[in-house]
Amino acid sequence: MFEGFLNFDLTGSMYDIISERFNVVLARSKQTISAVNLNKKIAGILRIPVNSAAIFSEYVTFDDKSIPVEILYSYYRGDKYKLEIELGRYHAKPNGVNITAE
Repeated sequence: MFEGFLNFDLTGSMYDIISERFNVVLARSKQTISAVNLNKKIAGILRIPVNSAAIFSEYVTFDDKSIPVEILYSYYRGDKYKLEIELGRYHAKPNGVNITAE
């Protein structure tokens, strides 16, 4: 989908390259956050003991046709990570269950 991507100057925004050079409209992203205990490989990379508590995030970015164009897995040390969220106006959906923010 992005043939020749690595030939571009990657010091800037990857999203700018995807949008401007490949004419892809980035429409939405989905993020899933989970609490995990680290396996040996990831614990070693983060230089903490195996089975340490951590935060795992999976990000998937979709184009305007709902085709995934990026997936990112991130691990954050549980003893060093702080999650702060600020939301704007809320609008409840008709069934009253799901809430979205603008």
